Amino acid sequence: MSVAKKISSLVIATLALAACTATSEPSSGQLLKQTQETHTLAVGTEGTYRPYSYTDNHGKLVGIEIDIMKLLAEDLGAQVEFTVAPWDGLIAGVDAGKYPVVINNLAVSDERKAKYDFTMPYTRDVAKFAVRKDSPLTSINDLTTQTSAQSTTSNLGMLAKDTFGLPIVPVDGFVQAIDLVTAGRAETTLNSLVTFKLYEENNPISNIRLLDGEVETPGCCSILVKKGEDNFVAELNKAIQRRLADGSIAKITEKYVGEDISAHSQVGE
Repeated sequence: MSVAKKISSLVIATLALAACTATSEPSSGQLLKQTQETHTLAVGTEGTYRPYSYTDNHGKLVGIEIDIMKLLAEDLGAQVEFTVAPWDGLIAGVDAGKYPVVINNLAVSDERKAKYDFTMPYTRDVAKFAVRKDSPLTSINDLTTQTSAQSTTSNLGMLAKDTFGLPIVPVDGFVQAIDLVTAGRAETTLNSLVTFKLYEENNPISNIRLLDGEVETPGCCSILVKKGEDNFVAELNKAIQRRLADGSIAKITEKYVGEDISAHSQVGE
């Protein structure tokens, strides 16, 4: 084979390889088109955070955010394919290409916005500190240097550490945090008022109580989307706006917690 033919063959092979690569790894900005064409949307969630996303007694993934995400995806003409992942690796799953979207009671922060995009809020979140019933603490104003059982990279973990200056005892989730507080291995834990409410309903003789004072979770709660999907985020925002306005999101939250914790202020209420 002549040198010219060898070069020509190499060019053709290179172009063919490039075409295959482009097909198997779509460029950024195509998520909306792919969602509408395939009628599916891959979403990551923790799956252990009741009442937001958890497995019920029948092994089914349910919760406030599961229902909300299904509803919003339906508005985009798609069904959701959920991937359950531990909190500490959940957002990293977007970087790894496991899914382009995460819904998990997420608050928007400058650090997160530098790497990911977010929708408008769909629900709001108020948190409380819990202590053992025999604790001398009565109010969040009493907190100084008490240890707090938290998931280290969670919204609430960062609030306990950065806003209240509390030393963090790392945990995998809510149940472990409660266990450490009741066992005296941590002095407090910060979590959603809704989560505590459900816990107390299911554990009426628990050994914890809530401190006076509420902690507003800033920027909560929004859906995280990989960078560069502006069209997708815009359409998802339209769906959120519509479902806030028609009360659908409010009904979902009431179904699970008995009260409206939708981000109703987003529609001028």
